[in-house]
This record gives sequence, C-alpha cells and structure tokens, in this order.
Amino acid sequence: MKSLHLVHRPTLAAGIGFLVSFLVLSAWLSPIRVHAAAYYVDYDSGNDNNNGQSQATAWRHAPGMAGASSVPAATALVPGDTVFFKSGVIWPAAALPLNPAWSGTSSQPVVFARLSGWGTGDYAILDGQNSDAHAIDLNNYSQRQYVVFDGFWLRNTTGAAFANRENHNITLRNFRVTGCGATEDACVFAYRRTIFERGIVDANRQMYGILVGYANHEIRQNDVSNAFSALIRVQTRSDSTVVEKNYLHDLTMPSGGLNSALIFRSSSYGTIRYNIIDLSSGAGHFGIKGWNNNQEGPLGNRETQNKVYGNTIIMNGVLGVDSSGIQFANQDDLQVFNNIIVNAEYGFGCVTGSPNSSILVKYNLYFQVRAPYEGCWIGNPAFSIGSGELVNQNPQFSNTGSKPVPYYNLVNSSPAVNTGDPATPAGMDYKGARVPIGSGFDIGALEYSSDSVPPAPPPNLRTQ
Repeated sequence: MKSLHLVHRPTLAAGIGFLVSFLVLSAWLSPIRVHAAAYYVDYDSGNDNNNGQSQATAWRHAPGMAGASSVPAATALVPGDTVFFKSGVIWPAAALPLNPAWSGTSSQPVVFARLSGWGTGDYAILDGQNSDAHAIDLNNYSQRQYVVFDGFWLRNTTGAAFANRENHNITLRNFRVTGCGATEDACVFAYRRTIFERGIVDANRQMYGILVGYANHEIRQNDVSNAFSALIRVQTRSDSTVVEKNYLHDLTMPSGGLNSALIFRSSSYGTIRYNIIDLSSGAGHFGIKGWNNNQEGPLGNRETQNKVYGNTIIMNGVLGVDSSGIQFANQDDLQVFNNIIVNAEYGFGCVTGSPNSSILVKYNLYFQVRAPYEGCWIGNPAFSIGSGELVNQNPQFSNTGSKPVPYYNLVNSSPAVNTGDPATPAGMDYKGARVPIGSGFDIGALEYSSDSVPPAPPPNLRTQ
C-alpha cells in the first residue's frame, strides 16, 4: 500500500497542474472586457447583427434601448465605453426609451453621445412620438452612477423627456427638449445628483422646465422657456446646488397662484449666480423666489448660507401684491449682491411673519421699481442694507441685437460698471468672460468689455 501511494502521488500533482492551466486558459479566453470600447449606432442604416465597432458596421439600436436585439442587446457596457449616435437620425418610439443598465466611474463614465461630423445637424433625435413616457428613462431605483448623455434632442414624450429618480452623478448636456408631456409636471427632472448643462428646454406650457430635488445638482448654461409655474424649480434638500449662467424667459400665465422664473425651496448652501431672467413679456410674479415650508432645514424652519449674486432680472412691470425681482423667506445668513432688477414692484420682496436672521443685501441696482425693499423688511432687525445699493439707476443696456446677448450687455457709461462688491468671488460671467475685467466687479450677469478686451473663453470653460 505504501508503494502504491508513492506511485500515484505524481499523478495527482500533474492533475492539479492541468486543472490550474485549464482555468488560467479559460480566464484568458473569457469574453469579459476590461478595456473601454467605442460603438456606433445608426437607426436608418445600422443592423443589430453587426459588431457595432465602426460607422460602416453600426448597430441600429444602442445597448439599453428598448428596441435593441441581437448583439447590442447582449452587450454589457463597462466604464469608459462610449456609444456614438449618428447626427440627424431619428430613433422612434419603437426604439425607446434609452435605459442604461450599467455604471461608469468618476474618471471613466459610460457615455452616450452624438458624434460630430457623422451625419447632419446638432443632435441625435430620440422621438417618443407622443406614445413613450420618457426618451431617456432613469426613472427607477437601479442606483446607476456616472453616465453621460451628450447631444440629444428629446421630443414628443407623454411625460418627462428625461427622468432620473435614484441614479447618481448623471450628466445631460448639449441637449434640447420639445413636446414634453405632463405626467411628472416637468420636462426634465432629477431626484439624485445630476448635471444639466448647455440645454434648450421648451417646457410646452407644462408646470416646470427643469425640476430637481434631494441632492446637490448643477444647472448651468441652459435656455429654459414656456413653463407656467417655474422655469427651474430646486426643492427639498437640494443643498449645495449651483444654478448659474442660465437664460430663463417667457413664463406663461398659470391657471391660478403665482409663478417664478426660478424657485429655490427648502434648500441651503446654494449658489445662484450670473443668470439672465427676462420676464419682460408674458407672465411672471417673481424672478427668483426662495423659502422653507417643511420645517426640515438646517435651522429647523430656516435655510442657511444661500448666495444670490450677479444676476440680471427684467420683470414685466405688473405692479401688484407679491411681485418682486427677488423674494426670500425663512432664511439665515442670506447674501444678495451684484444683481440688476428692472421693472418690478419691489426689488427685494419679503413674506410677512416669516422667521429670518442675518439677511444682507448690498451692491444691487434697482430701476423702475416701486420700492427697492418691500415694506415688511423695513425696521426688521434680521434685514441689513449694506454698501453700494443703487436705487433708480438706469443700468444702460445696449438694447440692440438679439436677446439675451448682446441686448443686455452693459455700455461703458453704465452705473453698474466697476461698482459691484469688491469681495465678489473671481470667476466667469454669463457669457464666459473672466471677472473682473475692469478695475472692479460689475453688477449684473454680463461684465462690460470693450473692443480692446480679448475674446471671452468658450462658455464650457469654467473656473468656478
């Protein structure tokens, strides 16, 4: 028995060695990818039986599309993958929604993007044909992260064209939205951290254009119009949200109640800067309105440390109760500075009886207003009027060309030039010009510049 045992021992070792070699070889031959890839989709000329790895062998559908079959349906995207869409091509309701099931990382997101130079036009078009609820559907609890959508026209949906409920660090940029429905009251919404930038949103007379909540969002360089309650609504613990360099215009008349270009509700530590709000035509009771009404702020019934600066707000001249360029209530350590407010009943409005502490207004310019401050601020110990307030001063816009730029550019003789708060954070104005340009900061969203000043950097180049 002993000699028999010795004879079989090498055989056992050899078997183990063979097994290890087999497993290593199997792993090497495995189809699982670890490197990022690029794929191409073209609804008009693609085929889901292709490999999708070139424009000539494009798929018809992207992975994650409801209509995908064969190869794209079986393809799992990994961090760093990009799916390129042909410009000008329409993906109809039968192909939608686009609902990715994969996550990227902060340095290697999963990207769905229109490919410039392939096809024609500025967008790849996802058309719900008034039968799909969403064009891009993250209205789920999948906890996906770091997914980017770049260069899409989302149109003709029965609900929000873009919907994000429980997916984090999502980006929607260089987009357009038209023909959205009313299922979620907003054309675009996100309840977890999302970046919206360089979009054009026609809200189709729905309640909101962009609606966000429950996270620190970034909303910048968007053109939003044609909503009846608010063009942008930030709500419910969207602490540290940044709303900057947006053009908000043409509110429609609500069936009842009041409306605002921008609502900032029940959120703290926010930054609202360098936006142009033009409600000179149509409806609009408030340019920017903020409050707390759910008793869950950092100070209970008050929000804290919001900053509102460098905005240009043009109202419609309707003088009546609760009509202001800016109105905030239930605030602590609120700073409002370097804003231009024109053609409103009040420059800075208030809500009688609301608890506030440490509200500071300074270096704002008011023109064609009944009063710069609503009556309930007068004598209120929580309210401070700082240096540099300019009352009944014409900001002297250029008033030529298209809106908002160059129409709302300042001219050299404007009282808003070089008279802003010296403590303003350095950064970029609405059109991407570094501020300050002159000897001091200007008031409003557009820093004055002469022909001798070098051109501003591209609007997508940010320092803030």
